[in-house]
Amino acid sequence: MSVWPLENDRFLVAVHATGAELSSIRDKLAGREWLWQPRPGVWNNSATMLFPVVGALVHEGVRVDGQFLPLSAHGFLRGQTFTCIEQSVNHLVLEARATPETLGLWPWCWRVQLQIALHEDGLSVRQHVFNDDLQSFWYSIGWHPGFALPVASKTGWHVKFGEKAVRGPFTTRNRMLVTEGQNQKVTSFPLTEASFRDGAIYFGDCQQQQVLICSPDGTIVMTLETAEHDWLALWSVPGADLLCIEPLAGTTDAPDFDGNAENKRGIRHLAPGQSQVFSVRLRFAVDAHAGIDRIPVIFHAKGSGAAMSVNRENVRVYISNVLGGLGETDQHIARFILEQSAAVAQMPVRKLAEAMSVSEATIVRFCKKIGYTGLLELKAALKRELLDDREQVLPSSPDIFLDDTRNDVAQKIAMTVETTLNETIGLLDMKVVNPVVERFLTANRVLFVGFGASGLSAMEARDKMNRQGIDSEAYTDRFTMTLKLANLKPEDLVVAFSHSGETPEVVNAFRLAKKAGAQCLAITHSPQSPLTELADTWLLTSGSAGPYQGDSIATRMSQLFIIEFLCTEITRHNLRDSASTGLSIKELLIKERIKRESTG
Repeated sequence: MSVWPLENDRFLVAVHATGAELSSIRDKLAGREWLWQPRPGVWNNSATMLFPVVGALVHEGVRVDGQFLPLSAHGFLRGQTFTCIEQSVNHLVLEARATPETLGLWPWCWRVQLQIALHEDGLSVRQHVFNDDLQSFWYSIGWHPGFALPVASKTGWHVKFGEKAVRGPFTTRNRMLVTEGQNQKVTSFPLTEASFRDGAIYFGDCQQQQVLICSPDGTIVMTLETAEHDWLALWSVPGADLLCIEPLAGTTDAPDFDGNAENKRGIRHLAPGQSQVFSVRLRFAVDAHAGIDRIPVIFHAKGSGAAMSVNRENVRVYISNVLGGLGETDQHIARFILEQSAAVAQMPVRKLAEAMSVSEATIVRFCKKIGYTGLLELKAALKRELLDDREQVLPSSPDIFLDDTRNDVAQKIAMTVETTLNETIGLLDMKVVNPVVERFLTANRVLFVGFGASGLSAMEARDKMNRQGIDSEAYTDRFTMTLKLANLKPEDLVVAFSHSGETPEVVNAFRLAKKAGAQCLAITHSPQSPLTELADTWLLTSGSAGPYQGDSIATRMSQLFIIEFLCTEITRHNLRDSASTGLSIKELLIKERIKRESTG
């Protein structure tokens, strides 16, 4: 199973196997989704686990007993596959442990369990770290949940701390944290757009602390209670109705951190055979409507009588999403529609009522309750949706598993690629495309850099740009990057491919480019990363790899789409002076070739 559900009378929670990431905390009573839903270009997660490091690493890794261990920001746990070792209706225990791949990065036998339990007013999250190795190790751990709160839409949101004050606030610059010489203590903090302009805000002395999230009118909308975590970070993206509240055992690096793990701020030490627990408790207000009208309403509480907002793009997905918030009779109708959609689209109301064993009026009330004007509109939407379906039913999820059929695998890869390309188009900032094209055309030379799978995209981009008549080179290993980029000139353009935006070799290439005064364009999936911090401009890609896909083809397709789009725009720019504006690009190119051959 890739997703585990938990449910009680008030909450419906979903937890993914990858990274043990909570993907949904649906409040049936308040009719709201509390967790942030991934949005490319803003934040593409909901609640990630951080281990064995927290935050950014100034040296792109740490040293332990003289050995350098390359690690990316927040560590590798968020990409590991968890297995279920215990589950009930409202309780779940997942576990991940060291693999040959992680031992190549962090050479100790670790084990991490995540325990989630539902309560009447919220849930508890318990991280449990085990040392199964024969040697002790250093580590940090944290939890990075994001909540859908209108902190950008409405001014006046603020955080209050419990009875004791906390140290801070400590700001980050270039993802690095400075706390030395700052000993102030606070009991509250305003949540404004300016607060997060430079990145996350940290607070210290946060063990056994209450963090109260208050709406502009002072209502306590939710509470996060820490136990063993000694640090807390708040983070948001300016302009987004997102608030991340991160209990941490450790922090992002200080600018002068020497790279030795034992000197890393907040680091923990675990002896062989020992374990340590870190607990968090979340409580959500019952009357959660005060001050947060802008939170997306998934469905209204039972008996409210209010109409739901409908996503008309996919009727069946919408009905599946709201199923848990419906009464018993309405759930019966909804399940019948989901199971026999084709029949429902054709049957008159009288026969539907007989088949469902309910009255005709009950069916009409159900349609209105979920946002349609009546049965006719619902049936029309179903017909359109069924007509758009392919003859072969597509899988419900793009995740690939070992027991999938070959046809399932093929369909899921196709689904992932199609979704990725559509998302990439949605992420394209058309306002920056023209300046980027101009920079390609005016650059003395263009140098593409990438590492691993992104290196293949760099080489593809080099070949395409050379065919456009743009002097281009590509470098895909650290030694050549360092050697070639040391001789850059300000009129050169460096284009870096990195899905994560954290690849050390590529980030280092950008540092060299900036030092030489060259222009830097990043093509990445992450708008908040070391790469984009150094870039003059960036274009965002989409795509993510499943547990059995390795370097996802979707990720490369997104990068190749950007290359093709830029090359096409360069071609259109070069042909704009042609008098034959009614011809296609292909026809214009053929005409230009004939002209060259006839005069040659």
